[in-house]
Amino acid sequence: MSFDFLSLETLQAIAHTYGYAAILIGILLENAGIPLPGETITLVGGFLAGSGELTYGGVLVSAIAGAVIGDSCGYWLGVWGGWTLMTRLGKVFRIDQARLE
Repeated sequence: MSFDFLSLETLQAIAHTYGYAAILIGILLENAGIPLPGETITLVGGFLAGSGELTYGGVLVSAIAGAVIGDSCGYWLGVWGGWTLMTRLGKVFRIDQARLE
């Protein structure tokens, strides 16, 4: 399985192409529970802001909004899905009951 989509160059190209939306969605997915490199996405946003392609304020607002929305999504997934959702996802990813507990 290749993780080339997680390379710094790929993240930089995505953030350069999609700008603030890429930062917001990347942080949102990471905070919702999907293992993505959220800190690296924020660093790439800061790098692009330092080079003048984005603004610091826009990167900050995008990162904060993504974090708040992602945390809220993760919370509501836990409230609505709870343990049954965890066991179903565990079966999909072949994680047994003992490891989930």
